[in-house]
Amino acid sequence: MSSQVREEVRYVLLDRDGEGCVVPRDATDATFLARLRYLPDFDVDRLQVAADSPHDGVVVVWRSPDPPSALPDLEYD
Repeated sequence: MSSQVREEVRYVLLDRDGEGCVVPRDATDATFLARLRYLPDFDVDRLQVAADSPHDGVVVVWRSPDPPSALPDLEYD
């Protein structure tokens, strides 16, 4: 895969109301990925496969369970 395709990968994080943010792959780090692991049943390996796959469009790698579970007590930087 070329580096050009990798630069086009974006992580789109949305809540149930459609509010959220877009994070370019090159702006992520280990802390970003570690925090995603707190999502219930989030599969980091599935995320990696989707990000490395040559495809166009959107790939959904996780959806919140219905109803969402309570978040653990987290300390943020």
